[in-house]
This record gives sequence, structure tokens and C-alpha cells, in this order.
Amino acid sequence: MTTPAKPRAILFDLDGTLLDSLDSIADAMNATLRDHEFPTHPREAYRAFVGDGVRALAERVVPAESHGALDEILATFKEHYRHTREFAPPYPGILAMLEIAKASGISIGVLTNKPDDSARVVVAKQLGSVGFEHVRGDRPDEPRKPDPAGALALAEAMKVPPAKCWIVGDTPTDLKTAAAAGMVGVGVLWGFRSREELSAEKHRILVESPAELGALLAKKTKK
Repeated sequence: MTTPAKPRAILFDLDGTLLDSLDSIADAMNATLRDHEFPTHPREAYRAFVGDGVRALAERVVPAESHGALDEILATFKEHYRHTREFAPPYPGILAMLEIAKASGISIGVLTNKPDDSARVVVAKQLGSVGFEHVRGDRPDEPRKPDPAGALALAEAMKVPPAKCWIVGDTPTDLKTAAAAGMVGVGVLWGFRSREELSAEKHRILVESPAELGALLAKKTKK
């Protein structure tokens, strides 16, 4: 896919895209698993576990025969995560890239499968200086990514046609969301998933670093 025209709006994924949150998620879930006397998992294994919401995360790490207790397990996880979630820093270069986007007149928002309340707390703590126009996490009344409903709702709120929006994320889920919403998908290679996984998705561009993404956003393009 050739590099498209500069967007009017960008919807950023959060974990693995803006924030280096693998340790905070892995630590909280492993503490949860220990509390419930389940085996824990190596930190690197969580790269494949995350991306589709907290319930999907629990389903992947908890033995199948114990899935009937997921609600109780998730309650434990949320308690542990309250104490680790605010220690996930932005990746190097993220804040500078976001400032380039804003200086270029691009509207920016967050679209994540992290629970909505948690997403707002984390964005305020770690990215509060940026000033996102909208933050939208997983809500009980709305399907999560890769369903396009959240992305389309944000585009409408930002008053930008979907075709003029980019979704920037580190997982195939983000790129599938972009395709379903009629938006441009941008896969980032500094996050949780591999180049091979992201390359398998159609109609996307890949970027190696926040600086490379910032350069795309700063570039003057023909309308």
C-alpha cells in the first residue's frame, strides 16, 4: 500500500502503541494467577495474549476448565492492575510524535480495548499533557475492536469522514478495525506483535518508529 494522504484524524491504540505497558499487564495478571493458584506465564508470552480486551486476556491465560470463574478472576485482576497501570511509560519518541500531529492540525484520539474507565485514568496519568480530543475504551454497550462501531463513533464525534482517518496500532486487531471502518490502518513495529503478523493484514502501512510516523505526519501532501 502506498503512503496515503495525510489524515485529518488519527485514532491511536493505547497498550503497545502509545504506552509500553507489557510489564504492568503481565505483573498484574501473574499476581492474579498466583492468587487463584494457577500457573503464571513469562512476560514475553503476554505479547500474544493482549490486544482483544481484558476478558480475552483472562481466557488465554486461565486454564480452560476454570473459565467458569472468569468474573471472579477478572475482579482480582482489576484490583491488582489498579496498582500497576500507572507505571506504563510512553515509548520513546511518542510525545514528540503526538505534538507533531497536533501541530500539523490533525485531530487525535485514543481507541482501545482496555476498559473505558481504566483507559481514561492511564491516559490522564501518562499522556495528560497531550490533550487528546477523545478517549474511548471498552464499554459494556458497545462491541470492541475489531468491530468498527467505536472507530466510526469517534470519527463522527471528530467530524471527520472515515476515509480521512488513520487507525494506528500494534496488533492485527487494530488493522482489521481500520479495514472494517473504511479507514487507513497503520501498524507500528515497536509494540507487542511481530512484523510478520502485521504484514499479513491487507491495505496497511507499517512504521518502524514514532519518529518515522512523525515524519509522515509532518510531510506536506497534496489534497
